[in-house]
Amino acid sequence: LCWRPLGQGEFADVPLVRVARNVYTAQLPTAPAGAFALEYYIQVTTAGGRELRWPATAPKLNQTVIVLPAVK
Repeated sequence: LCWRPLGQGEFADVPLVRVARNVYTAQLPTAPAGAFALEYYIQVTTAGGRELRWPATAPKLNQTVIVLPAVK
């Protein structure tokens, strides 16, 4: 998994860990307090050496996640 704060800097790589069948998990650093947005894409290399990315438009156009502060 490649991620970065929304629109800022270089992408950092975090390994995906297989949980079951087609389910994977990744551990990201703790988000700072308050609202925080990040963008990410997934990149894998097949056994045959082919690189695949999701979404196909990455790294120019990625998926976005917005983390909101907890409601008390």
